[in-house]
Amino acid sequence: MALDHRIAWQGRPSHLFWDISNLGLSHRRCNLDARRQRTGQTKVLSYDARRSAQLGMPFSTATHRLRKQYLFALVQRLGLDRCYRCPDKIHTVEEMSIDHKRDWLYVSVALFWDQANIAFSHHRCNSANVRMEYKIQRGRLGGAANASKRIKKGPAGSSWCFTHQAFLPVEEFAPDRQRWNTLSNECRACRRRRRSPESNPPLAF
Repeated sequence: MALDHRIAWQGRPSHLFWDISNLGLSHRRCNLDARRQRTGQTKVLSYDARRSAQLGMPFSTATHRLRKQYLFALVQRLGLDRCYRCPDKIHTVEEMSIDHKRDWLYVSVALFWDQANIAFSHHRCNSANVRMEYKIQRGRLGGAANASKRIKKGPAGSSWCFTHQAFLPVEEFAPDRQRWNTLSNECRACRRRRRSPESNPPLAF
């Protein structure tokens, strides 16, 4: 698969390169053949310098940015632009990052490639989670001796509910950016039960 331009941009205004509506998907072989026909060259890489000069930056850098912009446009179109780590929307492509729902490091390489384990989040939320996970692995939360006492680490894909006093699937917890794993300390069912009128009857005076 290759990201392709419907209208050739070389030798034309550079905005055609960045125009999302001018993009489509094609086979790499079809994309390569079309570029060879337009340039009359057999070696596409021979004109990289001209492409870089027209774009004002290395062609590889521009291609990386364009791919991310196209991905962000698809994310918005599919309604996937809400941060996995917090309840806020991702408003710009600069804020967006690809995130893993379950940490794969020290767990399983398969989790890194599992598309069902992929979500989108703000850079700041993703970075905060990575830093916290690093501290946990290094035993830096209150010292290595106290880390295991302060944090309850269960099976992968689970979190501790202090009301249930048990590990439950992470899908049952609301986000909480203030906690080490960015999840609430109680599941949604317990929180609803605790906040229901039956659990909080009005005081009698």
